[in-house]
Formats: sequence, structure tokens, C-alpha cells
Amino acid sequence: MQRAELHVRGLNAEVVNAFREYVLKKYGKLHTVFGLEVEKALSEYIKRQEEMEAEGD
Repeated sequence: MQRAELHVRGLNAEVVNAFREYVLKKYGKLHTVFGLEVEKALSEYIKRQEEMEAEGD
């Protein structure tokens, strides 16, 4: 799988910090795993959105 970079501005600092703390507590580190957890979160969001759209049909 090809890896990509994601640069985002204008996020709610409290949400980002809470997510960062979650990842830190889960793994004990941020390096290498923060991006993986962001990827998981995005994938889960897409999955749930698609499920909600399918229910609306």
C-alpha cells in the first residue's frame, strides 16, 4: 500500500489534543503510531458514513 502525507489546518485544538493523548495512552508513544491511528479513524468515519447512507436508501 502506498503511503501518503496529510497536512491539515484549522482543527479544534481540544479534539486534536484529546486524540493525541488517547494514542499516547494506548501505545506509550506517538512516533509511528499517531498516523496509523489517524488512518484508522478516517477509515472508520468513511465506513460509518457509507452505512448511514445505505440505511437512508
